[in-house]
Amino acid sequence: MRPVVATLVAIVIAASTLASCSTSTHVVSGTPTSVAPRASTPVVAFVGDSNILFAASAITITLYERNDLYPLVLIDRVGAGIRFSDCAGGKEPCATHDYWRNRLDDANRKIQPDAVVVNLGINDTLTAGTSTTPGYADYGAKIDDFMALIGNRPVLWTNLPCKVEVKARLVGCNAVNAALAGATARHKNLTIVDWAAAANPHPNWMSPLIGGVHYEPAGYSAWSALVAKSLESRLTAG
Repeated sequence: MRPVVATLVAIVIAASTLASCSTSTHVVSGTPTSVAPRASTPVVAFVGDSNILFAASAITITLYERNDLYPLVLIDRVGAGIRFSDCAGGKEPCATHDYWRNRLDDANRKIQPDAVVVNLGINDTLTAGTSTTPGYADYGAKIDDFMALIGNRPVLWTNLPCKVEVKARLVGCNAVNAALAGATARHKNLTIVDWAAAANPHPNWMSPLIGGVHYEPAGYSAWSALVAKSLESRLTAG
């Protein structure tokens, strides 16, 4: 556990580089009023779709309550899967789907995180797609490509609670989870955070709004608590 965080400040950085209003990169910094942050304090990046955006407050509050002093970088894109259009505004059809390659390159020029939490997958569950477009086809290869963008730093990736997701997404949801489980054998720096086991018994954590793929406040609080616990365990292990 780290020193009690007395102040939490959200700072929007590099606004001029953002592709659209539905894209954001910001730093949430926990800083004590009387003790300067230690140089060894790890910086953690949260990367994902709109659930990262909507979870931002819960993440910050959870880490505050745990006294975990992590400077946080939140990198989100509404509607994104692993392969996402890099055309203006995320429009389709688009010839290329290298959004995250461009986005993470840009983020890495601003800050080098010590660990990365990933919440991607639900937006790939409706259609199979291809290996280079959105969808659950060849998902293991898509995960490999994404992991290559992150490098050797620790990655914690939350899986999907398929039993409480929209039924039309079940086939794709199971494919995404199976690919995530298989990827740990190829990537020793990858830890799968079992959000499925935590959330599947709680359909009340799911919100019926905006496509049924987001959570109620209780769901975001539970997700953040699980991630915070897993993050501390992973960073403590080295």
